[in-house]
Amino acid sequence: MLLSPFRSLFLIGFLVGLQASVHGALISPGVGYQAQLSTIARNVPGTVTILDDDSVRVDNFTYNGRGGAVYFFLGTSDSDTAFESGLQIGTRLSGTVFDGTQGPLFVDLPIGETLEGYQAFSVWCVTHSANFGSGTFLPVPVPEPTTLGLTALGALGLLLRRGRYGRRSFLHGFAQRV
Repeated sequence: MLLSPFRSLFLIGFLVGLQASVHGALISPGVGYQAQLSTIARNVPGTVTILDDDSVRVDNFTYNGRGGAVYFFLGTSDSDTAFESGLQIGTRLSGTVFDGTQGPLFVDLPIGETLEGYQAFSVWCVTHSANFGSGTFLPVPVPEPTTLGLTALGALGLLLRRGRYGRRSFLHGFAQRV
């Protein structure tokens, strides 16, 4: 059964919307949010991304390894007070040099803990109650699929399916234009 171009586009749009709404229902509100670490001390820039309810990924992280007992911390806000009473996550960082080439760091929260209520991330020195670098989790803008892109994809599919352009003749014509 062949669908009209309008019905094909409608079906594609419906399926894209359905997938997005189902996917959105399965994840926590903060998944995909990111915090850009400020460099307050010890050269600690990086990007922290929420992966799910109880884990984060730290990309492009650098740290010179100096300081007392240094850990990643979560806080209800990006403030020293929030980090002092915040949640320590991951293993001790001090003593290890991170130069940004080590790849992403995956950090799981302690068993039974979730990211619910935490709005900020810090590289925190417990010994000196010092923030080496921190940032607030913010949503990352996601580009919306364009109608033009869906229309072009649908039209190409219809042309190929109806046999107006056989696979060989279509690709041959495309190669000549390039």
